[in-house]
Amino acid sequence: MVSKEAKELKPPTASQNKAVSESLRITRNQSIFVIFIFTVSGFLALLYEVSWSRALILVFGTSIYAFATMLTTYLLGMALGSLVLGRLIDRVRHPILLFAILQMVIGASVFVTTPIIGRLPDYS
Repeated sequence: MVSKEAKELKPPTASQNKAVSESLRITRNQSIFVIFIFTVSGFLALLYEVSWSRALILVFGTSIYAFATMLTTYLLGMALGSLVLGRLIDRVRHPILLFAILQMVIGASVFVTTPIIGRLPDYS
């Protein structure tokens, strides 16, 4: 005789699996767009790193310290961002929307911090 709990734990049917897979399916154009956005995002991240490294040379006076500071900041930001996003991504219903919001926040932070670059030598 099968217990009540065993009856409730039956595997999903083929139609249920198909419905779930169809709801998670993205089109070819969507995947190409996402790859393009990832490419642009990576390019801009490296551009920010080089720009800030050159700006920090004005403060530190040598490229070794500027590069080390920027590399440390860049790698720490990647690690913390991956840690936070890795914990969040499973709970988010629309991960592409979360990615878009994060990119907007990054863009806003660039606009906020860009005026600081010209004033960096005054802070040293």
